[in-house]
Amino acid sequence: YFDFDVINSNPTIANYLMVLFAISHKFMKNYIDNREMWISEIQEGLGISKEKAKKLIITILNGGDLTYHLGKYKNKTQKITEKLTSLNFEIKKLHKKMKKSKLGKDIMKRIKCLPERKSKKERLRCMYSYYFQTYENIALQFLKQKAIDCLDINNKATEDGLDYYFMASHDGAQIEKKYFKKVLPEEFINILNKDVKEFTGIEFRYKLKPF
Repeated sequence: YFDFDVINSNPTIANYLMVLFAISHKFMKNYIDNREMWISEIQEGLGISKEKAKKLIITILNGGDLTYHLGKYKNKTQKITEKLTSLNFEIKKLHKKMKKSKLGKDIMKRIKCLPERKSKKERLRCMYSYYFQTYENIALQFLKQKAIDCLDINNKATEDGLDYYFMASHDGAQIEKKYFKKVLPEEFINILNKDVKEFTGIEFRYKLKPF
C-alpha cells in the first residue's frame, strides 16, 4: 500500500470554519502557514518533544483546557504562553459557534444518548472531535473519488461491497500499490493538491507517508 495523509488536518478545518463563521483567525492562519516554526517554539518554550507540541494544538482544538496543560510546565516562557493564549482565544470563539450550529446541535443529541459521556465537558469535547471528523471525511471522500477517477481501479477492486483497494483511517488512507501503473504516487499527490479546494472548498493538502 501507499499511505496518503491529510497534512495539518484539524487546524486547516478550524481555519476554514473561522472564515465561515466570520471569526478573527490571525493566529490560526499564522500557525497553518508557519507550522514548523510554531512547533519548534512550543518545544523550546515548554521544554517538550515535537510530538507533544503537535498534540497540544490538537488537544485545545478538541476542547482541552490550555491553562491546565500550561500549568504542567514550570519553566515555560512568556512568549509561547502569550502566543498559545492568543491562539486559544480564537479557538474558544470557534467552539461557541460550533455549539450553536445545526451540526453541533445534531452531534450533541447523539452524544447524550451515550451513557459513557457523563459530564458536559466530556460531551462538548466529543462534539468538537466529531465535528472535525465530519470535515475530515470530506477530505477522504475526495481522495477516494480521485483514486477511482485517476488510477487503474476496475470493478474487481471491490469484493462483496467492500473497497479493499482503499483503506481509510482517521485523516488519511492506504491505496494498494498495484493500482499505480499509469499515475505515480507523487503525480497523484499533485493532482489531489491541485483539485481539492475546488471539490471541497477547503485548502486541504495531502502528502505521501512511509508505510
